Amino acid sequence: PIDKYRKVIEAAAKLLEYYPKSRWVDDTLLLMGIAYFRLQDYSRAERKFTELMTIYPNSGHVPEAVIWKARTLVEQGKHDDATKLLTETAPSLKNRHHRGQVEFLLAKTEFDQKHWDEAATHFKLALDLLPASEDRFEAIYRYGLSEFERKQFKDAADAFSEVARQTRNGARA
Repeated sequence: PIDKYRKVIEAAAKLLEYYPKSRWVDDTLLLMGIAYFRLQDYSRAERKFTELMTIYPNSGHVPEAVIWKARTLVEQGKHDDATKLLTETAPSLKNRHHRGQVEFLLAKTEFDQKHWDEAATHFKLALDLLPASEDRFEAIYRYGLSEFERKQFKDAADAFSEVARQTRNGARA
């Protein structure tokens, strides 16, 4: 997969170089950002998402760019920046999946900082919004861990039972 991401970046860079006014520039910036993220080149990923959000604020890809930028910030340990970005953006999101992603990232940020009450609250909200996916599976598991840390053992056990059930049934995305 690494070679594929590099090829995406090369092709996208050519498109931006030769067709800077193309209607596909915002799509290209998003793809480049995701490819850089997958390659763990977080500073370049962050730049591409920021470019998209700044140059094309009315693009339909802005909500995705915000979510990916927040993921990038979280990976870089910039929890406060990620939280600020997500909380400023959340009220404008109409798409249920995007709102679920925001709640999931807010939860991960709180979880990483050991803010168990806030993490549990955001994971619970994310679970109400996320479809079946790897993120939903992780949200259930981390919700259980958060509840365990909060000494809410019944809720933790219920979450862990759900993780075990999904693992046994092959339901994990």
